[in-house]
Amino acid sequence: MERRSEQRCRKVFRPAYIERAGSRHIAMLRDISSNGAGFESDVPLVIGEKVRVTWGSFDLAEAEVIWSQGKQFGLNLPVGELVAQSAYLNRAVRVPISLPATIYLNGERHNGELLNISQAGASVALSCDVTRGALATICCGDHTFENAEVKWARDGVVGFRLARLLTIAKMKELLIDCYPKLATVA
Repeated sequence: MERRSEQRCRKVFRPAYIERAGSRHIAMLRDISSNGAGFESDVPLVIGEKVRVTWGSFDLAEAEVIWSQGKQFGLNLPVGELVAQSAYLNRAVRVPISLPATIYLNGERHNGELLNISQAGASVALSCDVTRGALATICCGDHTFENAEVKWARDGVVGFRLARLLTIAKMKELLIDCYPKLATVA
C-alpha cells in the first residue's frame, strides 16, 4: 500500500541554471514531483531563500528553498504542468554569459562575444557571413571548443553545436571566468 501523500518523484538528472542574489550557478536537477524539484549544487542555499531557476526551454521561475542538506536542496515550484508537458527533455538549459570569444571559421579569425552556453551548444554574437554546417573553433579565455558546427545564423548571432557535450564542471568553469567575484563554486 502506498503511504506517500504526493506523487512519486521522477528522476531527471538534467543541468539547471540558478540565479541567487545577483549570481549565476549551474546545478543538477535530480528529481521532480508535482510540488517541487530536488537539485544538487556547490552553492550553499538556506531554507527560505528566494532563487530563480530554469532548465530545458522554460523561462526563469521564482522559487523558494524548502529543504537543504549538504549539496542537495529542494525548491517549491509549480512543476505539475511542466512534468505533464515533458518539455524539459527537448532542450538543454541555456546559461546567459557574456565573454569575449575568438572564432576560427573558414581559415579566418573573427572576434565575437559568447552570449550563452549549454551542454550541447553556444550562441555567439558574430559579424561575418557563415554557412550552415561549417566547422569552427571557438576560443573563450582558457577554453577551446573545436569542431563546433554552425547550426543557424540570424541578426548577427550564430548558433553552434559543440562536438562534445560539456560537463557540468566545465559549465561551472565558464561561469567562474565570467563572474569571478560572484563565484562560489568549489
